[in-house]
Amino acid sequence: MQIISDPELSHNVVKFWNPSISSCLRTIDSGFALCGLILPHNKNALVGTKGGTIEIIEIGSGTCIDVVKAYDGYVRSIVTIPNGDGFVTGSEDHEVKFWEYQYTQQPDQEFSLWIPSNFSYPYGHKLPVLCMDISSNGTLLVTSSADKNLKIWGLDFGDCHKSIFAHADSVMVVQFVRNTHYVLSVGKDHLIKYWDVDKFELLLTLEGHHAEVWCCQSIIVVILLSQDRMTFPFVVGIVLKSPFLLRKRKKKD
Repeated sequence: MQIISDPELSHNVVKFWNPSISSCLRTIDSGFALCGLILPHNKNALVGTKGGTIEIIEIGSGTCIDVVKAYDGYVRSIVTIPNGDGFVTGSEDHEVKFWEYQYTQQPDQEFSLWIPSNFSYPYGHKLPVLCMDISSNGTLLVTSSADKNLKIWGLDFGDCHKSIFAHADSVMVVQFVRNTHYVLSVGKDHLIKYWDVDKFELLLTLEGHHAEVWCCQSIIVVILLSQDRMTFPFVVGIVLKSPFLLRKRKKKD
């Protein structure tokens, strides 16, 4: 199950979908939703809004149980931390914040949310943080921004491993390939790029779109959606082989 803002009524509606049957399960009033996340166990969902708040939604009842003021600017991205009771958010005011949560037995507050001390990156990007993702093993965080850069962060100590000038325009989406440290990034420069973020190396550039690329989802295939109304599927198996092909070519050279 995943959470999606209604593209026509995103200023006041959030929709819950069951992708296996392509059915909308529930529609809930909200603020101007920009990003969303369903937490483990499918009990609660988090919605980041244009007003800088995080709405906590109880999925079973379809009600908003709390609204937390997170930023002064838009909440642009939200991603869960693997194997932990936490998540990370990025915002229009350039800041990345780490959050922790827990379920309580108190009837008036069944869900508690807070920021641990010293767990924010206020000096990361120069322009709004547009997207982020965390590796499957929970060791690396990659953030993308309107400043055209990718930043790779270590989650053990919160240090920035590398800042990479990645695209010629805003980097709209960044996503790890599952169980690897390979990353896909897409940008307004019409390009899709494939990175090894352990070596900070560009492995592959995919061309084909003639307008801004806004979305990328890697499951069995990589699905790319663009403003030029064209959808390109790339088989992940082929993409995953590219680092090894590049290494072989380098050895021959």
